[in-house]
Amino acid sequence: MTCYELYNVDAFFQKSFITHFAQLPCLTHLTLCLDLENEANDLMKFSHDMAWYNRSLHRRLRASELLAKQCLALERIDWVHLGIDSEGNDMGHILMVEVTSDSGRGAKTVMDWWMEDFLFEQGMTWRPSAGSFY
Repeated sequence: MTCYELYNVDAFFQKSFITHFAQLPCLTHLTLCLDLENEANDLMKFSHDMAWYNRSLHRRLRASELLAKQCLALERIDWVHLGIDSEGNDMGHILMVEVTSDSGRGAKTVMDWWMEDFLFEQGMTWRPSAGSFY
């Protein structure tokens, strides 16, 4: 499976879906609860699978970037992912919309608890603090 297939949300997160949100000119904060992993057939295989957390985040990042480009007042997107493991734990991702001069509008994530361990496992020598931007 390629990276594009892992993170591709275009089929599930249709542009027409985004178009409906774009019709709300005062939409600044959006909370979504969509199971993008089920659609991608990428369910968590074992607890604390850091690579799975990363794939989950990147799917939501891609969808958030699509939203940010169409919803011009949007500042923040909260993703709620219910029942991610056998214990019924939930996971959330906070993505902030940013405006860049060269590429227009995009999204960036706020550092979450699992990212510290994931980045350290990938060879980073410093540990960013939870709540900072990634």
